[in-house]
Amino acid sequence: DKDIFELKNEVREDFIINVGNLRWQKNHKLLIRSFANLTAKYSDLKLKIIGSGEELNELENLVHELDIKDKVFFMGTLSPEDIALMMNKAQFFCLSSSSEGFPKVIVEAMACGLPIISTDTGNCKEVISSAGIIVDTDEKSYTDGLEAMILDEDIEAKRRFATQRSKDFSWELVVSKIDREYSQLLI
Repeated sequence: DKDIFELKNEVREDFIINVGNLRWQKNHKLLIRSFANLTAKYSDLKLKIIGSGEELNELENLVHELDIKDKVFFMGTLSPEDIALMMNKAQFFCLSSSSEGFPKVIVEAMACGLPIISTDTGNCKEVISSAGIIVDTDEKSYTDGLEAMILDEDIEAKRRFATQRSKDFSWELVVSKIDREYSQLLI
């Protein structure tokens, strides 16, 4: 929804964000472990995870085990408006999924000006293009990707590209493309 997910804020706070159901496919354990690897070096950085699901207790326990409970925040289920508000304040978006199809959440994040770090799953590489970093699903690769995004001197260019790229996936444009394809098949 381009009326909700749009760039509204140029001022970014010191946190990164993830939105998704708390289930094994989203691989939040990878995200949390990789984030924990960087907390000593980037002590002010926080991770906010929006969503709910059956893995919540297990993930909270992992955060306690890794002693990062003051850096990782489980926000629960939020309205689309509240998610967009938080996306407009975050530094970048993290997707750590083991399995995906076309995760519309990355398009929503890009519409809010967020560069993306994502595992190479589903359509993520094609959707993200130059708006972020694609990594493997192992902890070292994801940790390295997080740090690369933190240190990226060209992150503003990624933000601009993300916002522009998200427009390629608007409902109007997608419906128009599908309509053209079907029209050509009928000729």
